[in-house]
Amino acid sequence: MGCLLRQKTTRLHPHGVCLFHAPFTSCISSIKLLTKTQLISHSTTSFSDPTIPFNSLSLPLFPGLRAQQVFRTEPRNVTVRMGATAVLRCEVLRASGTVQWAKDGLLLGPDRSLPGFPRYSMIGNLKRGQYHLQIENAQLEDDATYNCQAGRSESSQSCCPLDAVPPSKPYFEMNMVEPWVAGKEYIVICVAPDAKPEAEITLYKVITFFFFSHLYFFSFLSPSMPFSFVKSTFICVSWFLPVPPQPPVILGLDRQEVKAGTTLVLECVSQFGNPLATLHWTKNGDVLSKTWEEDAVAQKSRSILKLKLTPADNQAILCCESVNLVSVSPLSVSRRITVVFDPVEVMLLGSFAAIEGQELDLSCYASSSNPPVQIRWWLGNTELNSTSTVEEVWLHVPPQDVPLRSGTKVRLICFSSGGNPPGTLSWFKVHSFLLQNGQPVMSALKQTSFDKGVAQELVLVLTASDNMATYRCDATNEAEKTISAQTKLRVQFPAITMKITAKEEQFHQGQMITLECESGSSNPRANISWSLGPLGFQGVNQPHKKAAYGGFSVSSSLSLNMTSQHHNQRVICQSSSAELPEGAKTFFKLSVLYEFTLVIENVTRKEAGAYNIECANEEGVSHTTIMLDVQYAPSVKAEKDPVYVNLGETADLICVADANPIISDMFSWKWLGEGEVEMGEEIQEDESGILTIRDVTRAHAGLYQCIADNGMAPSASADVQLVVQFKPEIQKGVQWRKVASRGDATSTAELICQAEGIPRVHFSWEKNGALMDFANPRYEQRTMREGSFHTSTVQVVNVSALLDYAVFTCTAHNSLGEDKLDIQLVSTNHPDPPSSFRQVSVSHNSVTLEWIPGFDGGLQQRFRIRYRWDRSVSFLYMDVFPPGEATFTVTGLQPNTTYNFSVNAINAIGESSYADSNAVLTITTKASFTLGCVLFSHNASCTLWPLSCTKMYTHKKNCYKIIIHHYFSLFLKKKNLLNNFLPAQNYQTFNSFQDFNPLNARLIISILSDLLQKTLPKKNNIFHKINRWMKHWWLLELWIIIIIIIIIIIIIIIIIIIIIIIIIIIIIIIHWFYIVLF
Repeated sequence: MGCLLRQKTTRLHPHGVCLFHAPFTSCISSIKLLTKTQLISHSTTSFSDPTIPFNSLSLPLFPGLRAQQVFRTEPRNVTVRMGATAVLRCEVLRASGTVQWAKDGLLLGPDRSLPGFPRYSMIGNLKRGQYHLQIENAQLEDDATYNCQAGRSESSQSCCPLDAVPPSKPYFEMNMVEPWVAGKEYIVICVAPDAKPEAEITLYKVITFFFFSHLYFFSFLSPSMPFSFVKSTFICVSWFLPVPPQPPVILGLDRQEVKAGTTLVLECVSQFGNPLATLHWTKNGDVLSKTWEEDAVAQKSRSILKLKLTPADNQAILCCESVNLVSVSPLSVSRRITVVFDPVEVMLLGSFAAIEGQELDLSCYASSSNPPVQIRWWLGNTELNSTSTVEEVWLHVPPQDVPLRSGTKVRLICFSSGGNPPGTLSWFKVHSFLLQNGQPVMSALKQTSFDKGVAQELVLVLTASDNMATYRCDATNEAEKTISAQTKLRVQFPAITMKITAKEEQFHQGQMITLECESGSSNPRANISWSLGPLGFQGVNQPHKKAAYGGFSVSSSLSLNMTSQHHNQRVICQSSSAELPEGAKTFFKLSVLYEFTLVIENVTRKEAGAYNIECANEEGVSHTTIMLDVQYAPSVKAEKDPVYVNLGETADLICVADANPIISDMFSWKWLGEGEVEMGEEIQEDESGILTIRDVTRAHAGLYQCIADNGMAPSASADVQLVVQFKPEIQKGVQWRKVASRGDATSTAELICQAEGIPRVHFSWEKNGALMDFANPRYEQRTMREGSFHTSTVQVVNVSALLDYAVFTCTAHNSLGEDKLDIQLVSTNHPDPPSSFRQVSVSHNSVTLEWIPGFDGGLQQRFRIRYRWDRSVSFLYMDVFPPGEATFTVTGLQPNTTYNFSVNAINAIGESSYADSNAVLTITTKASFTLGCVLFSHNASCTLWPLSCTKMYTHKKNCYKIIIHHYFSLFLKKKNLLNNFLPAQNYQTFNSFQDFNPLNARLIISILSDLLQKTLPKKNNIFHKINRWMKHWWLLELWIIIIIIIIIIIIIIIIIIIIIIIIIIIIIIIHWFYIVLF
């Protein structure tokens, strides 16, 4: 039976995997029933050990079992919304049995269409072993456990629950109408609706700290206890949270102008704030009121100001400010008050007595008022004519010699003084082509009064029509005399119109066309440029013409040769000038008739596919399809990395390539580790390359490289790590089996157990067969790991000979097996003898030896080598340096001599016996390179003499020739050879090949000459001549030195001549350039 894991609620593990809480007894019993043809796919399990695979399950191999079908892609949990389509993935490598799906234990059948289940079907590439279960229009009834099974009989399972309805957005149910009061308890309910299965809810509360001196907020989430039911509650205690108030507003001031004597009742209101704001009123900066009211229910503060206006309050500024404890600065609102009032007094000044016929001068004076009063004279019931003309009119305008840009806002202010009544101001705009009086400007602002007269402001946003226009201000009153002032504006503006014309509306491919672009009036004169897409063109410019508003009109033509790429392209004509940042532009859309061609530049794989072409005209519509096959170099990635496999099982390393075309034998595999390993079988399934390694050994572990090459450069590669899992193997050398320490209860001992294994190795310790209790403070265990090596160290504190001198057993185990090692804790003693004493290398005067150290007795040990030869009186001893080394070279030995060697260990307590049970290692040194004399007698007999050939020179008179043994090069390379030929007092010694130099060459020739003189007859006097000549060797040396000096002088003279020639050439070149330039 399959292993069915069922539960209502799934929880997300911190490692990102899905943990199913279910009984494990049924899983174990199911696994025991597996046959050798069964497979198992399982839910993901989280391990803290990274060497353990997340998606693997180790099964025991049966005898004779080879690589079988395995799951390449295993099902995973899927969550979809109701009505969507769910796909449960399942892919089997080397599928040999029947693959089918089961829903809650009910088999759906092997047919890929799944008859009887209209919304279910198996999809995917059958050749690749893909049996993906597709569920269309998912419903609540589809929420179940689905198993993908492969095998000839019953199969194991893969838990894959399908949650059809996730929860909707959660919301709170709580009382938010009334403000919360500190110290009271409130219930908050969190609801997660529409969940299937029921959602698990976790509540958080946000705690915020606030500091008054600075606006710093610190917040963090504090989770409450999670609940497994839909509704959950928590206790919330409110706290004081200071908040600044909103800016204040002033109510009750409905109009700007208020008559003097009126009492204003104004209300200043500031909303919210914790605490509520404090308010105060000011007038022109002086405090008027500091009283306010607070409304806790409405969450606002308000202050009432009652102010009786006087003429002195005209243009006064009323301000209301709000502030609380946390306000960075006071918030305020202000209003300006305009007070309308009559003059306080009117005085008549002058002489009130006059003679008939004389003129009487009287003056009427009125005190300050707003608005200004109009003075009229009366004599009895008859109104006197007291009008007078306006005295002066002037303008406040920008300088006329400074050009202004269109779009700029300018202010023209007209002032007039004098006149009774004051003048009435009017603005007029005058153009040369308009009437002389000009057009009235109706957009002027309201006329205002000042102490000497009246003023009126005209605000203009300049346009092209304002260029060279005259703005005139007329001032008139009842005296019926008009006084004027005027100004003229200079305005720079871009072209007011742009237009492109062509002789035809449609063009043909290959046709040469001409476009005309005309730029309307602009000031200053514009320059025209053309562009088509990213390309710019320079057209043929025509002479400019005068145009409206004092500007200039320009035109330009552009000729183009039409192609299919020009169709629907926009030709842009732009006018611009250096004086203006902005310009004007327009476009002309080209309509080109051509034969249809689709050009795709920089083609990528995204453009591959079927292209439908539709051609239509007045006769009808025609369709065709073109397939575009985009070929590209491969990119490759590992389907699973790393790949875990048990020792002796089959490993499948898979890489998937994205390439076109997919060709056969496009994948190759390469071993990136050290040494050589058997690569296994390489196969290809469509875009996947598979390396199958059977009977995996530990040597197969390492990094492999998958290389994909479809014939298009460059090739691609991906690395795959193969991790071979094996049971632990403990290091068991002699140095691991004993630990020494004093048993006086003052020393500390460490027992070290090192094992290699994958997955993670766990250790257990026994003492004399009983499991150790590490709760005892005298025993402490530490475990370290480095790669596949795991080390467990047990520290024994205050070692007691009675309690701790025992046998400690270390057991290393993982899921694949275990290994044990007995470690004996003993007292410190002399060291154990070394073992495996052997020869490494030998020469004519040295021997290199190697051995394996034994137990050091708990103290630092060193080694001593003993040796002798057959003619030596006693043994010779040599201490190994540095101490503790297990390899040493004994030097100063005689050539071709037999020696007997032994080695032992020594520490502070004593020394061990000699290695390998006092065995003796016999070694014979090699013979040295010799230089012998070969003598030939008259009867052709030959004798090889030893190196001391000096005796030969006097006793062998019949020798007529000497031959140097070996070669002359060997003669120079070996040490002390010449000493063996002749006495040391006659010739110097060559210590090494590096001693050879030209001066020694004379010595060598002298030696050879001397030897030949002593061995050959006198009649061969050529050597006697050589010997005599060698006595004058210093003459040859002198000649050599003279020749070398002459050669050096010649080289220096040649260099000086070359430098003089170069200087002459440079002078000639400079002189020639001077003549050409001047």
